[in-house]
Amino acid sequence: MSTQFTDQTCVITPTLERSNSFTVLRDDKRTPFFSLLTGFFKLSSPSLPFWPKENITEFIGLVVDLGITFLKLYNECLAISANPAHRREQYVQLVGACKGIMLQISEFFDEPDDLIKFEDMIDIFLDHVAKFESVTPSQSPSIPGIHMLELPATSEYSTAPSIPSS
Repeated sequence: MSTQFTDQTCVITPTLERSNSFTVLRDDKRTPFFSLLTGFFKLSSPSLPFWPKENITEFIGLVVDLGITFLKLYNECLAISANPAHRREQYVQLVGACKGIMLQISEFFDEPDDLIKFEDMIDIFLDHVAKFESVTPSQSPSIPGIHMLELPATSEYSTAPSIPSS
């Protein structure tokens, strides 16, 4: 069963799938921040061998914090793409928060291969941030790869219109 969300430029049909004991929402367009978020949760699935052996509760707390911060950042990107004049202070703070949480998480990895995999994810995140920031409002009224998805809205971060699900 899938639901279609439509904006002015594209149609996204998300589907739910089971992957490594997580329910992952995958969108067909693989928008950068959402793709990275789902990839991170696949990476941090408990069935994978490179979960830390100690301080699991702290690790899970950081993973949850990172997921929430990713969603807030994604929502902020939607607001910026909808209104290029939108103030970017919150966006800058959220990018910094994501980087800080990722660095904290990287301290949990003892095996060099696991750390390299996680550092690759940080590099991908920074690459997506750079791509987002490289598009100026005069080049495009909306940011390529950033599409409207139904996200948990909070009054503090929700400036983009919510999309009703059918």
